[in-house]
Amino acid sequence: MGNSIRRVGLLSTAGAGEDEPFHYQLGRKVSIDLSGRNFEVNRSGFWSEKWTMSYTVDLSTCTITITRSGKDEGAKALLIQLFTVIPSETGSSEKYVFDLDVQTVTESDALINASLSSKLCGRGSLTRIEPTDQIHSGGSMGNSIRRVGLLSTAGAGEDEPFHYQLGRKVSIDLSGRNFEVNRSGFWSEKWTMSYTVDLSTCTITITRSGKDEGAKALLIQLFTVIPSETGSSEKYVFDLDVQTVTESDALINASLSSKLCGRGSLTRIEPTDQIHSGGSVTETLLCLFGAGDKGGLNVLEMKKKIKEEQPYAVTLAHYFAITSAGIIDFSRTKTDAGLSVVVKIRASDGNLDITVEGPDQHPAFGLRYLFGEAVRTKIWKPTLCPHCANVQKQRSTVIWQSESDDSESVPVARRHGGGQKILRTVNNGGRFNGNGNGNFIENKYMFFGKRWW
Repeated sequence: MGNSIRRVGLLSTAGAGEDEPFHYQLGRKVSIDLSGRNFEVNRSGFWSEKWTMSYTVDLSTCTITITRSGKDEGAKALLIQLFTVIPSETGSSEKYVFDLDVQTVTESDALINASLSSKLCGRGSLTRIEPTDQIHSGGSMGNSIRRVGLLSTAGAGEDEPFHYQLGRKVSIDLSGRNFEVNRSGFWSEKWTMSYTVDLSTCTITITRSGKDEGAKALLIQLFTVIPSETGSSEKYVFDLDVQTVTESDALINASLSSKLCGRGSLTRIEPTDQIHSGGSVTETLLCLFGAGDKGGLNVLEMKKKIKEEQPYAVTLAHYFAITSAGIIDFSRTKTDAGLSVVVKIRASDGNLDITVEGPDQHPAFGLRYLFGEAVRTKIWKPTLCPHCANVQKQRSTVIWQSESDDSESVPVARRHGGGQKILRTVNNGGRFNGNGNGNFIENKYMFFGKRWW
């Protein structure tokens, strides 16, 4: 009957199954109850699936009922009912009822009749703020380049230039979106980001283009300048060219060229293939570059369906790290910085969809560990960086407060950063035990290691 209702969150973490009822106590005054999946089908092939969850917080209760239905294969209709009861100070109860009704039609990606009704029974407050429209940049030219990371956190808009200072020796500059179109309908959109770490600079230029509707071509240019000890500069140039064709989900001509101007080091590790269960292949190309204590790694990852030459998804990951002093040097002149930018590219019906993640900040030694592991295994994944693995682990960890603390609050996720009483180690395939800053931890004591490159 198509995909079942999928769940993520506290109940999935607690091990609630798909079809059985479940009770979950979250502290002394919060409880969650989950019904089993109720499935019915008649002789005509019409079926319905119903799933109910209710939670109680102190004396207030909310019940969420999700019912989806259809005929034969696939779900065509969905009804979500929200029923909340809040006791008032007078002893009565305020009841709030919300219904969301959504339907779809055969061979269409459109959702029809999507409407949310609301009703108040009692003297409480219910305010309905009527819909407003957001018109996103990109207009009729398909999805615009989307960004997440430091700049989005700092408030960098889509179309205006932006400068961001990250400490004394790291700065990031973002250009405004440069959009051009000619009379024939051909258009191009260009977006540039540059960051400076101490005296080294990296510029990332993303240009996508097409005709009329949708983007058909993408060019990503990475240009890194690293000063050498002799006073000259080493220049590293990388270009990624990706195209797509009409009514296809394939990406063609995806290739990463590399060039070194100077006496630095540029190591290109040719692609390796990982064959996954389910019939997909991941091809990974690594380019390690730099000199002395300054360098980076560019990764080109292409995902393909087995027996197909062209990829359906391409990821370009760019990392740069610099450390100008040993890890036991705590002087104010020390530079220890790492940055990353990840560009994810997919095709849908012949149009490119591009997401830029970053820049993100990392400890330099965490990235250098990633460099070593990626080169050793010829496999890339973001969590090879111990800092990233630790952040991911902390985000998925919940501290449960003991009943002996007489706490009535709900659990909260661990915070990342200072203020933790106990340092936690990172499980990274048995190859790393530390905090991502080049040190390792045994019990609660930190030991400083040796710098490497």
